[in-house]
Amino acid sequence: MKITKVEAVRVDVPLPSEGLRPAWGPGLVQRAWSNVVVKIHTDEGITGYAAGHSFVQHIEEQIVPYMVGRDPFALEYHHQVLLNAGGAYFVDIALWDIIGKASGQPLYKLFGGERTRVKAYAATCEVGTPERRAEDALRYLDEGFTAMKLRLHNWTLKEDIALVTAVRKAVGDRMEIMVDANQTFNIPSPGPWPRWTYQRAVDTARALEELGVVWLEEPLGRYNYADLGRLAASVDIPIAGGEFNMGVHEFRQILEHGAYDILQADPAYLGITQTRKILAMAEAYDKPYAPHNGYNGLGVTACLHLVLAHPQGTYLEYIHDPPAAPFETFAALVTEPLQIDTEGYVHASGKPGLGVELNEEIIAQYGKRR
Repeated sequence: MKITKVEAVRVDVPLPSEGLRPAWGPGLVQRAWSNVVVKIHTDEGITGYAAGHSFVQHIEEQIVPYMVGRDPFALEYHHQVLLNAGGAYFVDIALWDIIGKASGQPLYKLFGGERTRVKAYAATCEVGTPERRAEDALRYLDEGFTAMKLRLHNWTLKEDIALVTAVRKAVGDRMEIMVDANQTFNIPSPGPWPRWTYQRAVDTARALEELGVVWLEEPLGRYNYADLGRLAASVDIPIAGGEFNMGVHEFRQILEHGAYDILQADPAYLGITQTRKILAMAEAYDKPYAPHNGYNGLGVTACLHLVLAHPQGTYLEYIHDPPAAPFETFAALVTEPLQIDTEGYVHASGKPGLGVELNEEIIAQYGKRR
């Protein structure tokens, strides 16, 4: 089998008219979910799909010339191409999609997985008020969710804890609560935002322990491995992170410093090939896996296959914060977005490869070459 053609198109799926005010970008009003969709065609009529953050020109100039004519199964070769091209590792997902389709098996089975479902948590995107988030938590329960994630990006510890307390009072022990501090996201924002000190992280972690929070996510700078390790060793609540760490070498440092109790490596950022290497290291350090997922319907499906196969795969992140950011908009690039069942779980379809098809109508409507 040979790769005959690689197509790349940018697709900006508009969010509802009021826009999204993400916790990770104070002052920013996000109007669309923007991704580059990649299709890799082969001479056997099998096409693989992927989508992530990049530039069409970068893929066409730095990646495509080195992929066309090559065997899609040559994953290590392709990984080196993506590495030397400076990223866009998500393209690797399309290669795995081809491999799964050619083998007639869903990816989680090729990875050695046996489970077919994993618990999903509803991930909010905006900070919100205590009152709104308490109402949202009850709505999530009605929708079938039994876990949700809150964003703590207030200026004071008191405000942050009030938000979590309101949700806990509303749902009692019927829902698991995760918390994301978004302190590793280092892209400048239009507005100011609170940067946590080590002591703020410690005080928050201990307050969240009293509220039965499942984990505290990314409470310090991305490369502050020493303090992250010190924090993880000092508090009882698990510390989670790693969503934007790049490469096996960075995760080696994370593991050696004990920086995180739960790893969140994202295949839509790192590619499947690289993420599987990271997860092998994580298993050696006895670390659970709960992948970050902040890109699109193809990315969350790749996360599903990996978390099902990992021996300590725990949760699937399910971006869902209506009305500003409903899951159906986030996952609009695929024809059949993942759905939760009445117990709050997401199931693999059992179809070969990723098991999803592109929504060509959405791509035709919102796609552009540059």
